[in-house]
Amino acid sequence: MDSSAQQGLQITMLANTIAVALAKNLTPNEINILGNFITLIGTALTTIAAIEQSASGNCMSVTATGSTATNNNQKNSGKTDKCNA
Repeated sequence: MDSSAQQGLQITMLANTIAVALAKNLTPNEINILGNFITLIGTALTTIAAIEQSASGNCMSVTATGSTATNNNQKNSGKTDKCNA
């Protein structure tokens, strides 16, 4: 396993540990509210990153799950347009 995969596993384990600690004394409804709030923060962060990258000409598309994919070689009417598919 390469170091980036190992780092990904460590981050996932840390996130799970934090989730369990946060949920320990909450009701199921409170856990749901907190989870949705944290998801909203993540969505806002990926939106901010996409806007900043768009402004710099290095566009990324953001999926509903928050994953990203670069889009650097699109053409529009014969002109290079890094931000439009």
